[in-house]
Amino acid sequence: SNMAHILGFKLQFFQKPATPATPLSLLSLAATLVASDWIPMEALYPHLAPKDAPAFLAKQQAIKKRLEACKKIGVVNLAATLLNPDDNKSEVPPEVL
Repeated sequence: SNMAHILGFKLQFFQKPATPATPLSLLSLAATLVASDWIPMEALYPHLAPKDAPAFLAKQQAIKKRLEACKKIGVVNLAATLLNPDDNKSEVPPEVL
């Protein structure tokens, strides 16, 4: 439909690097038109950003980064010491607490 083409043109305009972020009002309009069945989602999907491949890659990288951070939880480094080896004190320094 013509409405889908016009809305798609506006959505693609805001994907250019020199333009500001897509206005929330434009996204709200698109969501309202799709929800009310005026425009099928299939007509707008090609105009949305980011494309599938970069979005899936970014998600996989974020998941990998979080899993690596989770693996470090609870790991004790026995080589690290809180006390100075030359110091004979048996208490933990206040800055560590």
